[in-house]
Amino acid sequence: MIDDGIEVTISGKQVDRCKYGENKDQKGASLFSTQDGPDHTKDPLAMANFLIQEGSDRSFNNWCDTDRLVATMAHYATARWVNELKVAQIIIGVKHGNPCGAAWCEMDEDFAEAARLMMAGHPLAIFGGSVIMNQKCTKEIAQALLIEGKAQLDTVIAPSFEIDAVNILSRKSGKCRLIVNPALENLHGQCMDTESVIRPVRKGFLDQDAYSSVLNFNDPGLAIYGTPYSKYEEALLFGRSINATSNSNTITLVKGRQLVGNGAGQQASYIACHLAVWLARDANHVLHDPGAPVVADSDSFFPFRDGPQILIDAGIRAIFATSGSINDEKIIALCEKHGVTLYMKPDAEMRGFFGH
Repeated sequence: MIDDGIEVTISGKQVDRCKYGENKDQKGASLFSTQDGPDHTKDPLAMANFLIQEGSDRSFNNWCDTDRLVATMAHYATARWVNELKVAQIIIGVKHGNPCGAAWCEMDEDFAEAARLMMAGHPLAIFGGSVIMNQKCTKEIAQALLIEGKAQLDTVIAPSFEIDAVNILSRKSGKCRLIVNPALENLHGQCMDTESVIRPVRKGFLDQDAYSSVLNFNDPGLAIYGTPYSKYEEALLFGRSINATSNSNTITLVKGRQLVGNGAGQQASYIACHLAVWLARDANHVLHDPGAPVVADSDSFFPFRDGPQILIDAGIRAIFATSGSINDEKIIALCEKHGVTLYMKPDAEMRGFFGH
């Protein structure tokens, strides 16, 4: 039922003038902050709090990539908190809005190694991409972010930068931006954006609640078919955070603590499965590896068996998907036949379509 009496006014303060819009011939692009007060402190992860330390002004697309990176980082930090896991060191890379590299490690482990794993997710895809981390960017981390010995990323976002890291990552042309926000450091608790989401449409806008579904392995409503294994769940939790903030349809492959294939934005789930497997193999990731099993996250249910069969044939050992397909029983039987552990939540509770 439509209430014709509801009127909504959107207002904000201009905090950044973009050098150009989504395309270079689109002028007049700006970032407006809807935060209360001049210092934008209501939400420390609000875009207005991400400040340039080095490099050129941002374009419309740079802001979009930053927003997507923050969404993925916040989703995973929240998921760890919900699952009663300790704070972790996290690094994520995107290209054209979708994660193409990601890794994490414990707080007492070598974060530079996690940075190398992120860059190795798909070395060609990350070229010219944007990276976010929740720890200070040190000299060692900066060196891990180099491509063929050169600083060839578009943007690096961190709580802070060591001076040596600034010298390593900055390019003489000024195109490599270094962005700082101290609020990124050691994210913990519920840090996903909970305000309603507004999307423009022609001469109007759509309004909806923010996406808040987080995978919780302590949830009694989580159905598990096959043998549960903590290593599967550790990887699926990471994969789900990447998957839920990628354009649908998406299939996300994680090996241990590393993203190895993100088949994002496909019209059919089986195509997303093909793409995820192809990306992993193109980057020389071994999928048939009993010592380091690969898991897959799907942002919705599988309508047919073709998608799961592609994953199973590739060597994937565990899958998360929603339930709600008329072929659910066939999907479950297929996974049980091949000894693949299947985790499922109802589609109405956990469908992860994003970025329409």
